[in-house]
Amino acid sequence: MKLIRECRELFNDFGVFVFLLCVALCSLCSLGLYAQSASTMKQLPSSAELAAFRGDKQRVLQLLKGGFDVNHVGADGMTLLTYAVSGNHVDLVRLLLAKGAEPNADGGAAMLEAAGVSNIEILRALLASGASLNLRAGPMLMTPLMAAVHPGGLDKVRLILERGADPNRANELGMTALSMASTGMPRIVAIMIAHGANVNSKDKYGVTPLMEAARCGKTAIVRLLLEAGADPRAKDKAGWDPERYAKAGKHEKIVLLLKEAA
Repeated sequence: MKLIRECRELFNDFGVFVFLLCVALCSLCSLGLYAQSASTMKQLPSSAELAAFRGDKQRVLQLLKGGFDVNHVGADGMTLLTYAVSGNHVDLVRLLLAKGAEPNADGGAAMLEAAGVSNIEILRALLASGASLNLRAGPMLMTPLMAAVHPGGLDKVRLILERGADPNRANELGMTALSMASTGMPRIVAIMIAHGANVNSKDKYGVTPLMEAARCGKTAIVRLLLEAGADPRAKDKAGWDPERYAKAGKHEKIVLLLKEAA
């Protein structure tokens, strides 16, 4: 009650709206903290999962000999293999695979982790054990190729494409790996184009890789896409073309390139 009186006095000059907003925010914060606490308690990893994440081979072997299922999926939806991948433990990943760990057991989380920032040898090990190249996993339905699109991911992108991944698989928003790379990774863009990535693909909003590059001011990528046949006149669902994206970002050099290409 004291808090409410203080809020009323503090915001009296702003009217009832601000007062109610203050009370609502206090309630939301309390509910959010409670929900976060409950969620954390529910998803605490087991001793086996912690051992895998820490790379404790001796403890993991002990558990497996005691009958622990190597493909057990924990409360958070992850297997021991995925925990080992997340911890970047190459030797433990190889051990688990040798013991029968299924690389696709938890819907592909292990592959997404491996394609991300883990050691490339982990990715090679998973691929050698039959991990799916074209699965879609996670809240955004990402592919391993998309997960590999990051600074330092060039070798992983090349490996995944060389093993036969489809460069045109889209995520939940309709974005392809090329669209993601077009925001600032020219070498990855070049490799994807060489492996058949569609330079005119559109996401659910009608945005193309060329629009992404124009929006971000990436001149080298704009050139690569145009040379590969990207349409400078394409429009998204709002009616914007690549040139308008470039103008919005004040990327004058790209505006000129697009004018010439159109």
